Amino acid sequence: MKILQYDDSFKDEVISLILDIQNNEAGINLSLAEQPDLSDITGAYMAGGGNFWVAVDAGGQLIGTLALMMLGDGWAVLKKFFVRSDYRSHGVGLALYEVLLDHASRHRV
Repeated sequence: MKILQYDDSFKDEVISLILDIQNNEAGINLSLAEQPDLSDITGAYMAGGGNFWVAVDAGGQLIGTLALMMLGDGWAVLKKFFVRSDYRSHGVGLALYEVLLDHASRHRV
């Protein structure tokens, strides 16, 4: 498993993973239109000093996501924390969270 900084090559996979977990597993029924941040991940998360990370398995398949969105004045919120069901309890979430904590510490968030 690797944790990578998001780039647009992951966009379709990220959207698919998040919508699948939200709607099919959790039954929340959120559309892509209701989450405009997913259509512009770079602008919504990375441009303001936050970040967005993806976890990929050994074959390069997306297995998890985590984002840090800056709110201003040193405040931030953790968002889009999702791990594919067959990878839960395998340390994926912890690895993503540790990368977020390291980023927040380095940027004094």
